[in-house]
Amino acid sequence: METRKFSRFMAMAVALIIASLACGQQVTGVSPSAVPQTESALPTETSIPGSTTAPDVSATQQQESILADVQKYYEKGYLPSTSGEYYHLDDFTRELAEIHRPSFLLTGHEVKDFMIRADLEWDSAAQFPEEPSGCGFAFRYQDNGDTYIFVLDNHAVWMIAWDASAEKLRRLGITTGTGLVNLERPAKANIKLFVNEIRTFVVVNGLFIGEYSLYTEKILDKGILAYAVVSGTNKDYGTRCTMTNVDLWMVSP
Repeated sequence: METRKFSRFMAMAVALIIASLACGQQVTGVSPSAVPQTESALPTETSIPGSTTAPDVSATQQQESILADVQKYYEKGYLPSTSGEYYHLDDFTRELAEIHRPSFLLTGHEVKDFMIRADLEWDSAAQFPEEPSGCGFAFRYQDNGDTYIFVLDNHAVWMIAWDASAEKLRRLGITTGTGLVNLERPAKANIKLFVNEIRTFVVVNGLFIGEYSLYTEKILDKGILAYAVVSGTNKDYGTRCTMTNVDLWMVSP
């Protein structure tokens, strides 16, 4: 997997941005009970000082965009600070037809508080809106397989705790907002997910959808971030999911 990594800094205190790249290890698929793999990265410059190599304009624009979001949503209280590290993650595609059992692909990034944004495309063979059937992210993935899961489907945003030992999905409560969306099938959406201690916030297509409360007694420590797919049916293809333009901002501890 390739990532673009930036050293910790205060987002709006930086007047000029110097682009840098970081190469990480290849991520491989695992089952929900597998032990996460950590990532090792070495920074490299995109251009040598004094050379005639043109700067990576798209990378610079991406940096500016993520910094703007960090400042904006810090001011809203969605993030605990503006200090952190930025990574651009690989695209993701997966199909799952197994009800009530999520599928994860670990990214290798260990996170606690963070912002992630991505473009999602998905389709589902499920016909019943009371069952989550979409794609999203798992976060704070623990060694025993327990994790939180954010899922967006055609009808709602689901914030779920996955109990690996019991193999159960437990829906978490919404604090503010409706938690509801109304999307066509197949669907496309831009999402932004924020995790701040035991509070999470979700923005879909630029609109605030809801704030959700996490557990106060468990899954509190940092854990691996993962792509996630949840199917509301065992039939046909279940859920098909693709994620692109995936940007991660890891808040500094």
